[in-house]
Amino acid sequence: MPRPLRLAALASEARLGWLVLVAGAVLILAVQAWRPVGVPLYDGVVVQEPYRFLHPGDADEAGSPTSYTGTKPVAGGASPIFAAATTENPPQAQLISQSAAFTLTQGATALQVSIT
Repeated sequence: MPRPLRLAALASEARLGWLVLVAGAVLILAVQAWRPVGVPLYDGVVVQEPYRFLHPGDADEAGSPTSYTGTKPVAGGASPIFAAATTENPPQAQLISQSAAFTLTQGATALQVSIT
């Protein structure tokens, strides 16, 4: 007689396990529908230009790197936030500045920024 009770208990535990599994899956789907997780779309291949050497040593080394020249206006007597970069993809040289990063002369109205 004890044997049928044990089988009934195992069947009950199995049903409970499946019920918990299904309830968990429903909860996960409900949360995803309520607040979907955004997955970035990596569409395409990023083409990276070859390094451009300042003084190429071999015939297969690319030369003539680009440069940057620009003027950044000064407001309130402090140097501005700016980013300057060469035109390669990705840039071979960048200058990134926070506000008031440079000490300016009295009455300065602009910064001459260059990367050569």
